Amino acid sequence: MKIGETRYRLLETIRAYAREKLVETGELDAIGRRHARFFRDFFESALDDRLRKAAVAWRAKYVPELDNVRVALDWAFDAGDSATSVALAGGAGELWGMLGLFGEGVRRLENAIDRIDEHTPAPQQARLWLWLGRLIDETPAQACPAFERAADLYDRLGDAAGHGHALVRLGRVLAFMGRLQEAERTLSKAYSLLKDAAPPRVLSLYFAHVAFFKTFSGDLAAARVNYEQALELDRRAGDEFGALAIIGNLANVTWALGDLDAALAATREQIVLLRRSEVSTRRLLGYALLNLAGILTERGDLGDALGAAKEGLPLVKEDGSAWIFGDHVALRTALAGRLRDAARIAGYADAAWAAKKATRQPNEGRARDRLHAVLREKLLPDELDRLLAEGARLSEDDACRLALED
Repeated sequence: MKIGETRYRLLETIRAYAREKLVETGELDAIGRRHARFFRDFFESALDDRLRKAAVAWRAKYVPELDNVRVALDWAFDAGDSATSVALAGGAGELWGMLGLFGEGVRRLENAIDRIDEHTPAPQQARLWLWLGRLIDETPAQACPAFERAADLYDRLGDAAGHGHALVRLGRVLAFMGRLQEAERTLSKAYSLLKDAAPPRVLSLYFAHVAFFKTFSGDLAAARVNYEQALELDRRAGDEFGALAIIGNLANVTWALGDLDAALAATREQIVLLRRSEVSTRRLLGYALLNLAGILTERGDLGDALGAAKEGLPLVKEDGSAWIFGDHVALRTALAGRLRDAARIAGYADAAWAAKKATRQPNEGRARDRLHAVLREKLLPDELDRLLAEGARLSEDDACRLALED
């Protein structure tokens, strides 16, 4: 088989027969080792390729090997081959986020991190922490130390590009936590490391994360300019996945600026593009659908908002990020007249944001303010306090179930 070109597959019956023969001859472990180490070496340059090569070429080379990565990691973990499991898990780290396999990716990266020892090369450690942070960056309290660890390792290695890359991602997380001064300093330091030699992919991330920071700091005009710069870089690099995400971010800025009609049109256009795209993920589509639900709720289109939420919530619940949209679905529930359920969902949302040490963006903050105004107007203070406390104890599954009831 030649990687990235013609591929050959065995029928499952033949595969099972071949495995039996390898067991009989005592060669199964040797074959597993050769396979795992081949893909360890194959993915060694994947991160650098991702940052410097066209996205289409990267996907064509690496994405078809997902099942091989799974088999190789399973063998390495089971065989206790820590060196191979650590190197391969970090090398293949981009696959999980690109394919929307966040839960699986976190499990495999954490498994590899548990196998780090004094012999593990520092670049491999840095790569593991970088990708773990990427996969949990919607849980900033956990992602922050992961990115800090990656940045520190790259700094000690004298790897300016790696250090800058980690700081760009750390800056986004700090902004999400409301630590705006630290975020601004971190992003500024990242730019000083990257401005002369950063590959386009890292520059795109930089502009996108500066835009994210600007959104939290209230400078929506600057946020739009930076997102547009990121979009241009992604399009120039042929990075369809990155461009699709940025289109949604631009729609959110339009929404935050109060132009609901334009935000609605842009979000619907993004959803059409996501449904057509071969590189879209369930999570990215889920985010778009739930933003659509929030915009429709704000416009008073409660039936359509519920329909969008019914499709979107299950998609984001798969990786535990439904909490981000709790204020929007709770507001829709309140405006539909289900005040007590809305209060419970509101309690869940407040508890989730607090537990993750996250700060709401303008659209979520506006939804929360309106939601609590409605609840305070319609419910007695003691009852509201009781319902909010009940909601704070809800699981994500239970909160989503309440939100999706007619």
